[in-house]
Amino acid sequence: MALTIKSRADLIQDLVTAIKARDTAVETGYGPAKDLVVDPVSQVTRELYLQVKHVFDIEFLKNADLMDTAELDLLGESLGVKRKGPVSAVGSVFFYTSSQPLADILIPTGTPVASRAITGSVTSQSYVTSRTTTIFAASSDTFFNASVGLFEFEVPIRAVLTGASTNTAAGTIKTLMRQFSGISGVVNKSPTRGGRDIETNSDYARRISLALSGTARGTVGGLRRFGLEDERVIDAVVIQSGDPLLKRAEVTAGAIDVYILGEEPTVTQQMEKFTGLDIFFDNEPLVFPTPVSKVTAATGAMNFTERTHFFIDRDVILEGSAKARTIFRWNRSRSDLPDAGDTVTIEYTYDKLIQDLQVAMADPENSLLADVLFRSSEEEDISLTATVKASHDVIDLNAFKVAIQGTVTDFVNSRGLGVPIHESDLDLVIRSVPGVDFVFLPFAVLAKVGKRGSGTIPIEKNQFAQISDTSITINTSL
Repeated sequence: MALTIKSRADLIQDLVTAIKARDTAVETGYGPAKDLVVDPVSQVTRELYLQVKHVFDIEFLKNADLMDTAELDLLGESLGVKRKGPVSAVGSVFFYTSSQPLADILIPTGTPVASRAITGSVTSQSYVTSRTTTIFAASSDTFFNASVGLFEFEVPIRAVLTGASTNTAAGTIKTLMRQFSGISGVVNKSPTRGGRDIETNSDYARRISLALSGTARGTVGGLRRFGLEDERVIDAVVIQSGDPLLKRAEVTAGAIDVYILGEEPTVTQQMEKFTGLDIFFDNEPLVFPTPVSKVTAATGAMNFTERTHFFIDRDVILEGSAKARTIFRWNRSRSDLPDAGDTVTIEYTYDKLIQDLQVAMADPENSLLADVLFRSSEEEDISLTATVKASHDVIDLNAFKVAIQGTVTDFVNSRGLGVPIHESDLDLVIRSVPGVDFVFLPFAVLAKVGKRGSGTIPIEKNQFAQISDTSITINTSL
């Protein structure tokens, strides 16, 4: 049960009642009894109540996972901290066709697409486009992908439902729920991300603890709480002076970086007159590794491509923040660039969440002496190859492997910032899957993608671990 503290008026009434019980003739409304007993005792008692309440709440939160959600909600809301609701995953899909469009194609906002169910895994999920896109026949040749022989058009999407189940792997959204003349199919080349279930008691308790420790924006706890208040933020870490992760400490007085786990990828277009000079993006931070999805112009190459016609130079000091200055740099040695004065359209993706947090911190009521900069956290992709002995009652080995992949993915991708991946933890996670008889250790591979090794994977404070189905190999032994 949450502890209820009495107001000072209640305490005064209790003291008056106790005094009158001893002697009804004692005057408690004014005079010595009020000045020497009722007023000072009620004040001291009230302060003691508040101190006991603070300690009680902290101890109360230690058992958050075992608590009734209504009790925890009551405590959180009394401190102005509300539980975060479920969130929909976001991403993008490519509409494609093998034939060049002969007429303009309009794909309106709300166009439905869906993922295909995988045996032994999650059921299909529905998504809708979050922006109206027109595919102009006159410029469609710039969208030809020679490597696959298709004309491809990228459009942002958002899941219809909410929850972690709306996160899906690359290549799983392949169903057109509405047919378009000139479009033959759809596919997501990257995973959908950001989908989360309603905030757990432990995560909610963590934010309540920050509220108990203080709300001042100028404190580490206050800054972290400020970030975590946003529904889109999963985790936040504050980097201060003296930490090697603070890249701008030498040039910025009072610099404090707040790394954020969570993002809102937003696709936008920027139009520039071609001069051959470098271009700065209107919105930062860009979402790497491939922020620019397409570059078009009336003249020049059929398809402007990165590292051939242009380069993207990252801001190594302010990268991942709204103050970054990422440069779009033309390869001026090419002869097939746009004509001078031609309008160039650059479509790219930036993180609106980081931008929103920076704008909110700039509000006058959040005025600080420190120079606070919100930054995107860095993803560390890992791979796993494991051999598992299945029990004799396992009939469908493919579904068995998919179940293990899903369990491992859910575990790794739910870690917060700076949380290492231990072999022993993954061993327990895999053993929890029905049908697993034995896990062979050490794993053949447990390392960052592209690297060798097997064992604990260290994760920096500003990083988070991620793993995809394609990075998990499960070998079975009967």
